[in-house]
Amino acid sequence: MDTTTENKTVAGTESHAEPNIKGAVAQYTAKQITLGLSKKTIENNLKALKMLQDQGADIFNPENTFRTIINARQYLEPKRLKQFSEEPWSAGTKSMVARAYLSFSKVLKIAIPEYVDFHKFKQSSKIPWIPFEEDINTLIHACSRKISVFLQVLKESGARSGEVFKLKWTDVDLDRKFININDPEKGSLPRQVKTSDKLVAMLETLPKQGDKIWGKSTLHQLRSNFNNQRNRAAFKLCNPRLKEIHFHSFRHWFATMEYHKSKDILRVKQKLGHKSINSTMIYTHLVEFEAEEYTSRIATTREEKLAMIEAGFEYVSCDPDGTQYFRKRK
Repeated sequence: MDTTTENKTVAGTESHAEPNIKGAVAQYTAKQITLGLSKKTIENNLKALKMLQDQGADIFNPENTFRTIINARQYLEPKRLKQFSEEPWSAGTKSMVARAYLSFSKVLKIAIPEYVDFHKFKQSSKIPWIPFEEDINTLIHACSRKISVFLQVLKESGARSGEVFKLKWTDVDLDRKFININDPEKGSLPRQVKTSDKLVAMLETLPKQGDKIWGKSTLHQLRSNFNNQRNRAAFKLCNPRLKEIHFHSFRHWFATMEYHKSKDILRVKQKLGHKSINSTMIYTHLVEFEAEEYTSRIATTREEKLAMIEAGFEYVSCDPDGTQYFRKRK
């Protein structure tokens, strides 16, 4: 084969491969949408595939992709120069890209050899940091009106920030005091959340300009504004703990406090919208509390006993005369 013929063959191969890659990515994107993954998750997964291709990976070849992740280097600035530094990808980046590639290969039915272990890039789980309620309340009071209401919803619902951001006025019943989480993320279940009088009053202060509670703001804008206001509050109040609080910290706090109050892991699972109990179990041992204090009651009649149960009291013991003792955590 002469050089001219060889060049034509190579060029033809490349022009044939390109549509295959585009088609595979399109198929992968459609599958993610079908699975109900959030727009942000889909964008991150597609970004990971693009990062692999920029590094020269053959995403149809698991072994080649694996080696690419190991040897990947950061781009020099400006990125458009396509020049690499000596700085390797961080462990977090490798973990994110490997996770995206595993889901991509599953959708495309790309067989991964046993000796190619993408799970080696997985980072060990970290125990969530739980803020003090006092610090949470401080931030709520320190932020602007819209951000304060957003934070109060996070605190009372335990919902993810993306779930709260997608709330519409039709999801809120201010008269009966509940919020419906109708657009859950990460495969969670829809759920209904009771709200306090305080949150109802705060929601009523927001202007109703359109269907969305948060108006034309994007989640990125809300998070950016919150970060700026949080950092100013931390500096002004000389409280560095405030800077450690993020939107998701409210969910960790909610789950931990809910388990502490009820000691009912299934209740916490339902309130968080988890499908698997394994996702909820981490909250059973996050915070060590001081000696617990209880409110005690006794009941002798059937009506009194039913009233104790309906009020959330738990049964403790019973006297021979039928008097029953109940308690509830303060």
